[in-house]
Order: sequence, then structure tokens, then C-alpha cells
Amino acid sequence: MSRFLLQMHGESGAGKSTLALAVGRATGAVVLDKDRIKGPLIEGGLDDTLAGGLTYDTVWLLLQSFLEQGFSVVLDSPAFWPSIPERGRALAGEAEAEYHIVEVRCADAVEQERRLTSRMRFAAQPANRAALAIALARPGLVRELTEPHLTVDTTRPLDVCLDEVLRYIGHDAG
Repeated sequence: MSRFLLQMHGESGAGKSTLALAVGRATGAVVLDKDRIKGPLIEGGLDDTLAGGLTYDTVWLLLQSFLEQGFSVVLDSPAFWPSIPERGRALAGEAEAEYHIVEVRCADAVEQERRLTSRMRFAAQPANRAALAIALARPGLVRELTEPHLTVDTTRPLDVCLDEVLRYIGHDAG
């Protein structure tokens, strides 16, 4: 299998991180979690806009470094801004790595609320669906992908979702 960059996409509580970690374990890819960078910046006193910019500056440098070192990478970030998949695709191309996007959805609102309210979360993550709705209402945010991608409903068992993603990225699940 060749190197890849897998960009996760979707709302908080959809299951991006759980699925990203499962893909990383199954493929040996590095999992780069945007919230693990942004959360401490906000906790340290930076406002959301500044923390977001610094977070993605850091994400792109780390991503480029991991790809240059020969690793595949799973980017656990919602990709709601058009520049995120554009930059990911460009970095993958520069590193001659395959680029894939998986949209992660939780089709059950009650389950998504349970996930949001029961998880250990970072300061950058919404605490519930009401806070998520506010975050998703920001101007310029784009929720629907226009480029080819796989959509996975994480109300199904993790192993089913993982097998679907592994087939999509061309990795033998067996």
C-alpha cells in the first residue's frame, strides 16, 4: 500500500476521532488530532480565532513533516473550511501520497448528544448539540463536501465502519 493522507470530515460527536484512531491502528498511520493542539491554546487564554489559525499552522507543518518522513497520516479535523481539504490535497500531492476524504456522520441525534455530553473533551470542542449548532452557524463554514468522498454513518459498529474506510483507501482489511 502506498502512503496516504486521510482527511476526516464531520461534526463534533460524529465519531471522527474514534474512527481515525481505528484507521491509524489498522494501517500504522500517524493520527494527527487538531483538537489536541487547539484545546491547550484556548485553555492558555487565546481566543478561538487566533487559536484556530495557530492550530492549522502547526497541523500543516506536522503533516508535511510526517509525510516527508514516509508516514501515512490521518488528519482528525472537521474540514469545514474549503482551505482545509485544499491544503491537505496539496500537501499530499507534494509528498506523492494518495489523498482521501471520509465524511463521518452520526445519523442518530440522541446518540450524538450522548457522545458530546459524556466524552472527555478539550476546550475547543462543543459540550452538547446546542453548542455545536452555534459553532456550525459561523459565517463561511461549509458543511457539505463537493469533492468525491466516502460517507460513513457511525451509528453502525466500529468494525463495519473501519472495514468500509479501509476498502475506500485501498487497504486490505483482512
